[in-house]
Amino acid sequence: MRARPLITLALASALALLIAPAARADGDPDYGQARSWICRPGVRGPCGDDLDATVVPADGRLSVEHARRATAPPVDCFYVYPTVSGDPGMNSDMNWSPDAEGLITRQQAARFGSTCRVFAPAYRQITLTAIIDGRSSDTAKQRAADAFAYADVLRAWKHYLAHDNGGRGFLLLGHSQGAGMVERLLHEQIDPDPRLHARLIGAYMPSAAGVSRTTPLCSRYRQIGCVATWASYRADRAPTANALLPSLFGRDPADGTHFPCVNPATLLKPGTDPAASTWLDSYFPARFPFGQYPYFTWQAPGPWVRADHGTVTTAFVRTPRFVTGRCVHREGYSFFEITVHRDPADPRVDDIGGDMTPFAYYVVPTPRNVMGLHMADYDLVQGDLQRLAALQTNAYLGARPKLSPAG
Repeated sequence: MRARPLITLALASALALLIAPAARADGDPDYGQARSWICRPGVRGPCGDDLDATVVPADGRLSVEHARRATAPPVDCFYVYPTVSGDPGMNSDMNWSPDAEGLITRQQAARFGSTCRVFAPAYRQITLTAIIDGRSSDTAKQRAADAFAYADVLRAWKHYLAHDNGGRGFLLLGHSQGAGMVERLLHEQIDPDPRLHARLIGAYMPSAAGVSRTTPLCSRYRQIGCVATWASYRADRAPTANALLPSLFGRDPADGTHFPCVNPATLLKPGTDPAASTWLDSYFPARFPFGQYPYFTWQAPGPWVRADHGTVTTAFVRTPRFVTGRCVHREGYSFFEITVHRDPADPRVDDIGGDMTPFAYYVVPTPRNVMGLHMADYDLVQGDLQRLAALQTNAYLGARPKLSPAG
């Protein structure tokens, strides 16, 4: 695979043993082999990395929060990562990179290990290269490439069900292209099977194209078997349907209905208005890894705190009472409106950075509201999602009859 990493960050040498996946005789991935998984129990992958975070409050008094991992999680999480491959073809190969597929899996999914066993298969996704150079704009080719990628995800899902699930409850996690894969699993595999659907605890799939036909949106405290999805844009850079450069995520369907938007933070307390603006429990990569993301420019934050207050040495930062979010319907879009509460007088950084701006696809630089805070969709609500996963899991286990250890 020709590497085009998100960042040039070395991982543990043991991980190198995992990045040449085994294939079956017919050329399809063999999910019976550990190397076809980025994370799964018994595999030393990015979900086993150091996930500690430096807490950066407004007063600049830094503290380190140690990540918690469940010793015997009672449920599972099945995660499908977003578009990150810089391979030259229409679809990627299976040689996943620790600096691309591995990095985004650590950033988005690894913290769910506090509640569940994390299963994250490698798959031959549609590549960034194909999207940027326009190959994916050919409808027939795009559909074929999408079906090719989904076939891998489906193989991984079926292998997981047959060999690992054992009747356990599960959460589905996905983002962008990965959210589309999760959405299709819901439509085709889980919705039609009442016994399987009964084991669905929740599905978190920001920037998905739609929702399941029979799985409802999450709308209340302790609700299980529901979907949460959102598309993040800054309040002062709201999405627009400009004919030349329309915003890509959160567009309402042509039938007059709204694109679904769920703020995960509103689900954590009973009686919270789903449309309320709430403080978000955000976790960001400390050094914001996307500065070298191919074909895109990024606004990177400055140091997270003034130098006289210390230095962030962990891989992540947590920023309490810094960002608020709410679901908004406006001008043909339903989106997660993000406001950063900056204060130039305090020692904390005044912005989160992370605006995703494609330029090669449109030939010339484009406004920051085309993709918004797309790649920060999970970061913005990472802490809220951890609590939501634990809350939904407790509700699910409390509603279930007592099970044997096998499920």
